[in-house]
Amino acid sequence: RIAKSGKTLDPTKFPSGAGGFAHLDAQFSIAASSLIAGMTNVVTISSGSGRQFSSIEVDGEELGFAPGPIGLHGIGHGGSFCGQTSEALHIAIRNRHTQSLAAFLKQLDSVPEGDGTMLDNTLVIYLSDHGESHHPQCFEWPFLVIGDLGGRLKPGNRYLRYPWYREAGHRTNANFYNTLLHLAGAPRERFGLADFSLKEVDQESPLDQLLA
Repeated sequence: RIAKSGKTLDPTKFPSGAGGFAHLDAQFSIAASSLIAGMTNVVTISSGSGRQFSSIEVDGEELGFAPGPIGLHGIGHGGSFCGQTSEALHIAIRNRHTQSLAAFLKQLDSVPEGDGTMLDNTLVIYLSDHGESHHPQCFEWPFLVIGDLGGRLKPGNRYLRYPWYREAGHRTNANFYNTLLHLAGAPRERFGLADFSLKEVDQESPLDQLLA
């Protein structure tokens, strides 16, 4: 079923010894094919799991730089690889991630569904594996939200930023994930465990700024 639904699911594109981004493209291809085949409604893709420090290595050639291994954990500590600064490498890696993500979205957008396409009824969350820094306190955690789940999410190209930790109006990841449950038609009173340092903060309600 996956093979029949995946126009780009070609094993020759992902040979043994392929780089980290080839593996990522393979994951995206399998994920899209599984959704199109109706085998699942939810997929999770991780680009940084499986080795020491939950990191992977990519080759500089995959990013258009000089050949050689790039340790993703190392650049988080300011390390330079392949003649590039850590900042330049971070930018190149994010660009490469979004290229793979865009190809995934385009594949979903090519599948008719209802009055539109599968993409119209899909919600994609793109985020990092940690918060505001390499060794974060997780007081901030950016999310890129793509799609509106068939109109259940408030539309528009918007940037939302909630007040800082412990400030009035502050919200947590628990609020965001509970919002996703409401959007998916499986509402809950709360998600996860509360932060006991935030006794005055609503950590349970979904985010009204996102619900249509």
